[in-house]
Amino acid sequence: MDNYKNYCKSCIITRIGDFQCSYQGQIRVLENFRVNIEIFNVERDICLQTEKNEDSFLCIQTDDKLITAKNLYIRKIGSKLKEENFENPCFNFNMLIEAVDVCWGNVWCVGDTREFLFDSFICNITDGEELIGLTPYEEIDDMMFYKSELALDIKAHYQVINTKAGFSFQAFPNIRRIGTDLKFGVRSHMQYQSENMMNLEMIKQKICNIVLLFEILCGELVTTTQVRLYQKNEIFDYLDNCNFPIKELGIFKRNNIDSRSFIRKSLFKVSDLECFIDEATEKFCSLIKSKELAFEAYKQVLLDDSVGISTTNKFLKTM
Repeated sequence: MDNYKNYCKSCIITRIGDFQCSYQGQIRVLENFRVNIEIFNVERDICLQTEKNEDSFLCIQTDDKLITAKNLYIRKIGSKLKEENFENPCFNFNMLIEAVDVCWGNVWCVGDTREFLFDSFICNITDGEELIGLTPYEEIDDMMFYKSELALDIKAHYQVINTKAGFSFQAFPNIRRIGTDLKFGVRSHMQYQSENMMNLEMIKQKICNIVLLFEILCGELVTTTQVRLYQKNEIFDYLDNCNFPIKELGIFKRNNIDSRSFIRKSLFKVSDLECFIDEATEKFCSLIKSKELAFEAYKQVLLDDSVGISTTNKFLKTM
């Protein structure tokens, strides 16, 4: 998501719903990762159709990306002329649109069905390396000096926990050379592979559910920090799933390190559930359906704690 911070580019709008067009415009990512699209010199009837059509979408072309946007909200329709001239069909207008769901890729992700359909997704979450709890390193030893050079025999392997529900939790070695230094790190993410194609609403619900599981494990607010959607062989960066990403959990700021020195204390992890991960996820999914109100209250309590609010309602939510 950081790649799109302060993003602002000129663009061409090539499609508004079923209407093929070629309008000049500008696409901008705001501070809270909301996406605004301004379209210039649009005919009055197209403005009215876009405003009335709740299922409308945009196909946008920049110098290096093809962008598809849906769930559109018209924020402003205006021109340099007086407002009452909007009733005159002879004038053209500028439209300012806020898009809730936006996908960046090398192709447009909308098909003939007008649906945004995907077969899998990958997402990163707040301190996912710690919350997933896998390490790809077996050992780093057998150091040998040859003159002034250092040879390292590094045993590192890709680690994964798979579930029958379609989720997998993965960890990779991340070794970087910066000047004369070697830095050993871990990259982790979650992946979901569906047997059938999924629309954006289904994807957002699955992400919401799995993030809730991590919030229960760690007792803090967790957000996505990056989401990528897959449609056959095409990859799309997906924005607007999270407006205020949290990069670090509060517990990590206390510098509590356990005996393995790479995972903090006072924290449950997915790796703790590895032996019964399928049973745990099945039970959790059934609880989500039957205890929806309780989980909503739990998320509200976490939000109150995050912003430092203490009210009577917080006590009621906890109850």
